[in-house]
Amino acid sequence: MPFTPGRPLPDEEAAAQDGALYLAVRPDLRLVTFERRAGQWYWRVLSDERPHGPGTWADVQRILTAPTVEDQP
Repeated sequence: MPFTPGRPLPDEEAAAQDGALYLAVRPDLRLVTFERRAGQWYWRVLSDERPHGPGTWADVQRILTAPTVEDQP
């Protein structure tokens, strides 16, 4: 079984659990981890040096659809 640093990110925010670590792949093939705590989302683009998250579910969706990391909120 391959190592993954989190569960797949759910399609809807209502299906996410606080404190759970989620993983998604961006269009530029970078991996992003997400965690929701008390309704606020925190993320990190793996292999990126810039600071990341907190934000909303809408921010999460923009991060996942932006063509490059520079285009994310």
